[in-house]
Amino acid sequence: MGNVAPPRSRRESSGPLRCAMRYCAGPCWTSCISRYSNTPSTHDIQQSPARYAPGAPRRGPSRLFPAASFPTAPSNPPAEHPGHSHESNSILVWLFLVLAPLLLAWPLPLVGGSHLLANPDKEAASHVWGLWAAWRQWQPLVIRTDLLAWPNGMKLVLVDPGNLLAYGLAGWAGPAAGYAAVLWAGLLVAGLAGLRLARRLGGSPLLGALAAMACPALLASASEGTTEDFAVGWVLLQLSLLLDFVEGGRLRHGILAALSLAMAWYCGPYNGLWASGIDLALGLWWIFQARRAGVRPLLRALAVGAAALLLVAPLAWATSTQRDPGLPGSAQRAGLPQVMEAPGEFRGGLWYGADILDPWLPVQITGGQGATSHTVYLGAVTLLLAMAAVWKDRGSRRESSGPLRNASHHCAGPCWTSCISTYFNTPSTPDIQQSPARYAPGAPGDDRLPAAASFPTAPRRWPWLAGAMLFTLLSLGPHLYLGGKVLTWNGSPLLAPAGVLVLKLGFLGRLTRWYRAGAVAHLLLAPLVSTWKGKRLAPLIALLLLADLVLLAPLSWPLQHAPLPDAAPFRAAQGQGGAVLEVPAVSTAAPAPGGWRDQGLLLQTIHGHPITGTILGQPPPAQAREASLLARRLARGQHISASQRKKLLEAEFRWLAIYPGLLPPPRDGWKGVEALLGPPLGSSDDVILFSLDALAGQ
Repeated sequence: MGNVAPPRSRRESSGPLRCAMRYCAGPCWTSCISRYSNTPSTHDIQQSPARYAPGAPRRGPSRLFPAASFPTAPSNPPAEHPGHSHESNSILVWLFLVLAPLLLAWPLPLVGGSHLLANPDKEAASHVWGLWAAWRQWQPLVIRTDLLAWPNGMKLVLVDPGNLLAYGLAGWAGPAAGYAAVLWAGLLVAGLAGLRLARRLGGSPLLGALAAMACPALLASASEGTTEDFAVGWVLLQLSLLLDFVEGGRLRHGILAALSLAMAWYCGPYNGLWASGIDLALGLWWIFQARRAGVRPLLRALAVGAAALLLVAPLAWATSTQRDPGLPGSAQRAGLPQVMEAPGEFRGGLWYGADILDPWLPVQITGGQGATSHTVYLGAVTLLLAMAAVWKDRGSRRESSGPLRNASHHCAGPCWTSCISTYFNTPSTPDIQQSPARYAPGAPGDDRLPAAASFPTAPRRWPWLAGAMLFTLLSLGPHLYLGGKVLTWNGSPLLAPAGVLVLKLGFLGRLTRWYRAGAVAHLLLAPLVSTWKGKRLAPLIALLLLADLVLLAPLSWPLQHAPLPDAAPFRAAQGQGGAVLEVPAVSTAAPAPGGWRDQGLLLQTIHGHPITGTILGQPPPAQAREASLLARRLARGQHISASQRKKLLEAEFRWLAIYPGLLPPPRDGWKGVEALLGPPLGSSDDVILFSLDALAGQ
């Protein structure tokens, strides 16, 4: 270990000039860049492996400068505590990744156990119920349950079983805590992806992590309550691991890449589609570059894809064969959606595509903020810094004629014109020092040093910006909207890029929520933002990112949050069996202002009794519908026949829950119900609970 520098110092000292030196041997090149590195070049070690082998005696200073003139870390680390600095930095990085989401998703640490960070009239209740039921019954894919539509039950497919891992961390403390854990984990994964990609571009890892986590589209999805949107970070995390495996061939990276790609699918079908689309584009480029870089990159990518396909097979089977055909994503609902003009929903939700102005401009300029949270706002600070980083990189490459240009022509050839080869790196000097024979010229079986043409001297930046713009165009959805109104040409609605794709590739018509591509676009910009590093510059940029998120992004901060419905009346039924008759049997009914949509589902995650209600707007079975009609008669204080009472008792209905916020009370209140069933066991603004035991004696 004495001849190998700490990993972090080596990583930080890598860059365009150092990578070029690894390939080039000319003294002119060495003289131009020797001040950036104190290690021998790859070419020197390959020509004289014995000289630079571990333990070899030194032969004096460099040919041009003494060893003390090189500013980077020495090859021999201090004898005392050789890994202490690296370990301390790792601890700080992980503390940042763990704690930063608590600030960005504020007030999550204060109310995460009692409130849902969501708009109550959106989809949070149904998504929380899905995770709760799957965790409770240990059915991560196909949920066959009698908890809903009692006594017949229902069969459902959970679309984001991968989030069960996060839900299980805190779900024992209640549904709100489980939901908060899913949001926290999603932000952490996004930060980890931003950190890894920042290192790939030579940027500041912490700044890259913050830029990825401060994603308006990701945080806005919390208001909508769609938990699969929280996991978009897996799209970029699997990309970073895939590139590591392709460039290095390490089995560990290959396994992690396959697992991450599978997790993208298991955490939501859209995440899997975005990840697979990126990987497919890279695979096509590797096919195009096969003559230059060889077939190893392509074979490694195919291996990751095949392994991920095997892992995703159970999810594909469940979704394609077990899901109700009338649900979103099914063939019955495929095709272009009808055009809707709704200026009040400017900012998203226009049949699930974004407004043209939404990605680029803050709400103070556009003046439009719709009721939905489907924003794809990229962030003015993020976008400007990313574009400036690409422009700066372009200028530095143009100015690098001379030694850099000659060296690249000498040892890399056409690599400067290769777009995808920018993701590769050469083996480090410590690697070659440890195994000099492996990297000697002409050594057989070298799987970490492909042809020089596949490795440029520095990663390019413009492909990341190009990818972000591509996903931004996809986020506009099937049609083009401006200010909440559809754009037309000769009376026909103008199609956005997604609409053109739907016409050409019919299966894409099953996608509806195209706005989710906006979060991927923002994450692709994060590593570009990280390249503006420096002791003073990085903290300033971090403050600007936070200011943009808090002041300019079209979402409320602190994030919108609402308390769970009051389930105190169900304490009387705690520890007792029996199903609950709901009035009304809520599914997607529109609640009163401030009330919870799918209120019965949220209450069930607290009391745990079977209910007559359903989910996702699915109609209840015949027996449940009949029971609901009888429950309405009871709620109006009307008597029911002996045969009807018998049916209710045989079906093991024991409790009557009335939701006053969804059912207007009779003129005399609930006195008629009390005359039939006795006084309520408990009541709150959300629910009034009666016992049906009195029916047995009538």
